[in-house]
Amino acid sequence: MLASQFRDVDVVARYGGEEFVVILPEISGSAAKEVAERVRRAVATTSFALPDGREIGMTVSIGISCYPSCAASPEAAVNTADQALYIAKQAGRNHVLLYSETLKARIVKDPDLIVTLLNESPDNVLPVVTAVAAKAPFLHPHTDKVLEAVALLARALGLTAEERDALHLATQLHDIGMAAIPDALLAKTTALTPEEWEIIKRHPVTGAAYLEQVPALCRLAPLVRHHHERYDGAGYPDGLKGEAMPKLARVLAVADAYGSMVSDWPGHAAVPPAQARARLKAGAGTQLDSGMVDALLSALEEETT
Repeated sequence: MLASQFRDVDVVARYGGEEFVVILPEISGSAAKEVAERVRRAVATTSFALPDGREIGMTVSIGISCYPSCAASPEAAVNTADQALYIAKQAGRNHVLLYSETLKARIVKDPDLIVTLLNESPDNVLPVVTAVAAKAPFLHPHTDKVLEAVALLARALGLTAEERDALHLATQLHDIGMAAIPDALLAKTTALTPEEWEIIKRHPVTGAAYLEQVPALCRLAPLVRHHHERYDGAGYPDGLKGEAMPKLARVLAVADAYGSMVSDWPGHAAVPPAQARARLKAGAGTQLDSGMVDALLSALEEETT
């Protein structure tokens, strides 16, 4: 069916288990979007026969990128098309999206747009977080894992409703400083150079700086700024030690550590939950607040029994 929608010069190929890629030579982004919309409508209005004789309907989401207008290389164009696809799916599926029209593309050009959007409406938190998460495929699932751990910790520690709300929002926003980090650096699978690591370490400061400019969210800035501090004072960016680190930042640090271990990252495969729990215990009192580690370990144990 797909092949019938394209020209003889176009290339249609399977790209993944449920993904196809189409190369359209000598065509503009707007024209490619018209083609994609035609494909989307064709799929949505076609019934597909199953082996048992039943028929089902299907939908597709399509991300589009153009070289060189949307990307500096053909390889980068594949990545930006994938990012557009991710955002199209997040919008509710059955969507077509051109990368240059995405909020992610706008934020890459002007990271300070984050401040404008967050000041416009609290409803813009999710679109901003989604746009930043599109920079690298690991960011969204990582945040989901941290949110799960934060919810467990909040209950285990008996946090107030106000504290839980602040912690939930801060967790959603804790990596928005990644907006200022080049996509290529986030995607790097080999060891970072000292200079590259310093760039990565700026993201809590950058994220906090965005939030400090948003009156409705500025209370969250210390949580975002300090979620990579260590209980022994060896963390960053300010080397805070012990309870000098804000309470909710210590909660977020524990949840972030666990969420990072059970998530896939470039060059790092997720570890089994049991191994992650052992590493949490080993870091108690040095990297992490031991009381909060104990609370999360107990909550995780209860959840699995």
